[in-house]
Amino acid sequence: MPPRPLPEPGAGTARDYVGSGPPTYDAEPTALPPADPDGLDDLVPDTVLEGARYGTCTLRAASVRGDSARYRGEPRRDALLVARFGTGEEALVLVAMATGTRATAGAHRAAAEVCRWIG
Repeated sequence: MPPRPLPEPGAGTARDYVGSGPPTYDAEPTALPPADPDGLDDLVPDTVLEGARYGTCTLRAASVRGDSARYRGEPRRDALLVARFGTGEEALVLVAMATGTRATAGAHRAAAEVCRWIG
């Protein structure tokens, strides 16, 4: 029995990409953002993960550098803030995400500053 032909994309099948066309680069990280030896406190990790459970609420939060930024060797442009205030049933969990636009130099610094200001 000969193999069945594969359906064309858009004919009820899932695509391997989001958008109008597949990316022109690999999804694997290719370059770290450049670093300044005198500015190591300004480095942004590729990925930030947070998690906790309070009563019936489970928190999972992630901030991940996108494929395009990885390909171009740019830093992750967003910042994630997770904080708990108080204890027990009276505790308050704050989750905040701030981001900057790709075209703005230092967008990651602005996002981090907003999260520090909130916290």
